[in-house]
Amino acid sequence: MENLFDFYEKKVLELNKRIKEVKERGQKFEEEIQRFQNEINQYTWNNKIKNIISIEIESEIGTEGEEDELTLIYQVYGANWSATYDLRVKSKMNQPQMILSYYASIQQQTGEEWKDVELSLSTAQPSLGNALPKLACTIANV
Repeated sequence: MENLFDFYEKKVLELNKRIKEVKERGQKFEEEIQRFQNEINQYTWNNKIKNIISIEIESEIGTEGEEDELTLIYQVYGANWSATYDLRVKSKMNQPQMILSYYASIQQQTGEEWKDVELSLSTAQPSLGNALPKLACTIANV
């Protein structure tokens, strides 16, 4: 019976070692895929191709010379943002006060001018697709 337990323990350890090796190779492939995806994204927004959007609007209602507003929403590559926080503590005679301010730090290399533009910030990462991230697994042998 003891030989059976020894055999079982040896096999389990061997299989766990092989599983770990395969997972490590898989992680290296995932990192390489991400590196290639980042390189593709870099070429996507580094090229000097200009996109032109042409819209023609006709209206039979309204008066001549009347103005209206048109909102155009689109996604660009080469832009990102990160959250920035400022925490300040004031302490005056038994009246401590804490002020937390948060900001967005925005960087862009799109080739477009962003003067007086309205921005919407999101934590979504469209370049990564809409698939859920793969969760890692750790096996601890005791």
